[in-house]
Amino acid sequence: MSLDINEKGWGNAQVADLEQVFKSVCSTFEEVGIVVSSDILIKHCTDDGPMVIREKGPNGEHTVLLSSEDCRWCQHAFQFAHEYCHIFVEHQNAPHDHKYKWFEESLCELASLWCLRRMSESWIESPPYENWRQYAVEFSNYFDERTISSENFDSVNEFRIWLDEKMPKLKSDPLLRDVNLVVAVQLLKIFEECPGLWSATAEINVNLTDGDNFRDYLSNWRKLSKQPMSVDLISSQMGY
Repeated sequence: MSLDINEKGWGNAQVADLEQVFKSVCSTFEEVGIVVSSDILIKHCTDDGPMVIREKGPNGEHTVLLSSEDCRWCQHAFQFAHEYCHIFVEHQNAPHDHKYKWFEESLCELASLWCLRRMSESWIESPPYENWRQYAVEFSNYFDERTISSENFDSVNEFRIWLDEKMPKLKSDPLLRDVNLVVAVQLLKIFEECPGLWSATAEINVNLTDGDNFRDYLSNWRKLSKQPMSVDLISSQMGY
């Protein structure tokens, strides 16, 4: 895989520095077994970004649009990690009318949060440049900024009741970011404890059917998964 970064629109950020940030995101996932083989073209686009284009390019490359700019490495990492997750779960294979698309969006929000936490540690030990070591704490600060508004629950059952109430709106609009965030925070703990769970998420768009409800969807995922115990852990953390 190679990263091809378009030079325009990044403000005062240098392409060489952006490449180091994006490579750090990729390396963070590679450490837990997630490897993307296709090349990725990354462009700055305030109007449409952040997003990953559904259709691949002529050589099978993915195109990622980001709205982050200047030397805000936390924001660059956060946005790119989200879109990178869409790529490794093979978002293009999901039907346009997929009623649990919100779950993929929540996993991608989780990818961003998880990556911020990991990079806050990895940049202390091995930053891209020695003078960036002191920046590691900023990933933790940015994580706190992103999650401060998230709801917390006393039990997984309480979370499931909350999620069931949100489900009708999520089916019609999977991009309810405040809800995606809460789901991501609910799952973060087990992904930090068991980062190998990411390998199971890469299967969510492979021949998966919706079923009559979200529990059926999770059950179908488990049946098709090469890692059913991982699916069980994720499901249990949501109360299903």
